[in-house]
Amino acid sequence: MAYTICNLDRMSGTEDSTLLVSLKYFNANGKEAELENGAIVEIGDFIDGQREVRKATDPKENTPLSKLALVANPEVTYDESRHHGLEEYINEAGKVILGYRLHSGDGFSLTKEGFSGDPAKGKYLTVGTTTKPVVAASASTGVVIGKINDVWTLGNDTYYYVDVAL
Repeated sequence: MAYTICNLDRMSGTEDSTLLVSLKYFNANGKEAELENGAIVEIGDFIDGQREVRKATDPKENTPLSKLALVANPEVTYDESRHHGLEEYINEAGKVILGYRLHSGDGFSLTKEGFSGDPAKGKYLTVGTTTKPVVAASASTGVVIGKINDVWTLGNDTYYYVDVAL
């Protein structure tokens, strides 16, 4: 199974650490679960006993951008018995992961696996009830995350560049 590959093209969190957040993901059943990079999650309260790690859950359709984060954990694979491509990486259940708070003017790229719907240049991304941003034809439906403004290829992978909160 191929997982989403996420590229942090112009994310403010790469330079401003106040826009980073440490998260632990919990699925709809309240259980710790694995999660792909490129996921959009709702930032919750601190986990009991923690001062830095917050609970991350699936967003709701009306979750404001200020409560959302893009998951983009460094892809570290400990199994060195063979080559592991980025499309094989998934964040393990129960592990602390890195989230980038969404900020107007940011930009990131995802492979097609990272979307709910068919991504294409000129389409918008909105918040849904899944961790994958929902592809929409216009900005008039739901909370808009951004717009796909470019499509580019690197090797065998096609990426869709998203301008955040336009």
